[in-house]
Amino acid sequence: IYDLKTPVIVVYIFSYDCENCQKETPKLMNVYNLWKDKGMGLFTIGIDGEKEKWKAYLQKNGLSRFNIFDPKNETGFRLKYHVDVTPEIYVLNKDRKIIASNIGSEALQEILKKELIK
Repeated sequence: IYDLKTPVIVVYIFSYDCENCQKETPKLMNVYNLWKDKGMGLFTIGIDGEKEKWKAYLQKNGLSRFNIFDPKNETGFRLKYHVDVTPEIYVLNKDRKIIASNIGSEALQEILKKELIK
């Protein structure tokens, strides 16, 4: 995640077989495509399932760069990000502090406007 140098990072925590994730992912990608050139970075965390199916989901949805597959929480991401249901969307500002959590793509756009258009 620290390889991303963008002013804002969106952390998307999902499960490829989650019905809500399957609805939210395309919406998130639309937001990403609108904002990636304005300073939004995207980092995804797949939290369960099979690695090959996770990879197929990434490819199908255009989630191509910064992703981890961590069904056993080996990275310890759950120490920083609370996941009770998927999907979870967190927004980190330029100081890498969480400024929003448990939001949808609609609310994400408003946050991006505030953080990236000043």
